[in-house]
Amino acid sequence: LRELRLNNGGVTCDSAGALAGCEALSRLRVLDLVNNPIGPRGAAALAGSPHLCRLLRLTLSDRNLDADSRDRLRERFGPVVSLY
Repeated sequence: LRELRLNNGGVTCDSAGALAGCEALSRLRVLDLVNNPIGPRGAAALAGSPHLCRLLRLTLSDRNLDADSRDRLRERFGPVVSLY
């Protein structure tokens, strides 16, 4: 699997944690989670994932993210992450 687009899919912090912990996503290049309420816990899980190291694009809505979460995602993924 190279691209996973779950826009408007109801991905919560727990779902984001499951994605982050999924070794099968280690070859993922694009992860699109726009309009999902992942919140700070979900963002922390994504930022700490040992499996999402090959991403070329990560898109998220930042409505439910605090400044620390946004900073953590940018620190981990750099220019790959886009927050809307």
